[in-house]
Amino acid sequence: MSELDAEQRSTRKRETVMKLIVVAAVAALVPVVLESRLAARTHVVLRRRPVDEATIPSALAARTMALGHREWAADLLFTSALAYFGESLSTRSQLRYLQTYARTTQEVDPHFRRAYLWGATVSIYTHRRITRQAVEASVEHLQRGLEVFRDDPEMLYALGFNLAYELAPLLPDGEERRATKRRGAHFLRRAAAAGQGPGWLALSAARMLEESGADASAIELLRDTLLRTEDPVIRARIERRVRDLGGAGDEGLAQLRAIEEERKRAFPYVAPALYVFVGPPVR
Repeated sequence: MSELDAEQRSTRKRETVMKLIVVAAVAALVPVVLESRLAARTHVVLRRRPVDEATIPSALAARTMALGHREWAADLLFTSALAYFGESLSTRSQLRYLQTYARTTQEVDPHFRRAYLWGATVSIYTHRRITRQAVEASVEHLQRGLEVFRDDPEMLYALGFNLAYELAPLLPDGEERRATKRRGAHFLRRAAAAGQGPGWLALSAARMLEESGADASAIELLRDTLLRTEDPVIRARIERRVRDLGGAGDEGLAQLRAIEEERKRAFPYVAPALYVFVGPPVR
């Protein structure tokens, strides 16, 4: 092999090695560059402050454009409201148009039951701290809903819960807080009478009435609950509460016990509340 050939082979070998080094360096740099770009993009997304905007027609305009199809217009508004709420949560925006969406949907179709419950829920449970204003907005949605669906158990339960457990703790200790708890207890009482909520709901409502100084109302609620429950544990707890409230010798409680014993003898398969109307068997 000539000296020239050896030098050419050596040169080609060095060039090949250099190319491999360059390729390896580029390959090593690509993940670093991509990671840096991804980190920069993530920073931009997290720091971005999207504009909290929405275009919502008035209820009158929506009804007019719907040409009598109120349900259809309300569905479109509600779909848009759901998208707005979801985007607002993901971008942590101010939710400036949330109440407008809920109220407009309710006004376009007053019989859209879900719109009242949705408005009540999203007024409170967002990425923001729960405030008195938020709970009061929720209460307003449920009150409007109950004007249309007067004895809706779910709305009664939600309204009672919001007043007693969400709004009352936000109020200063005093008559306003006690009055709010009493209002909540009365709605919970109606909900329990309609079969909504857990079995101990009436006991909880009665306790709130007691705490607000309405012992007579608490006793009345507990008596009513005895007519609706067959659970022996709940019945025993109710009777204990009535005795604790000073109703041990209460004639009404004695009558309820007698009615329950009579029901068990005559029609044990009939619910206590129904037996009040059925009565004892005809002899």
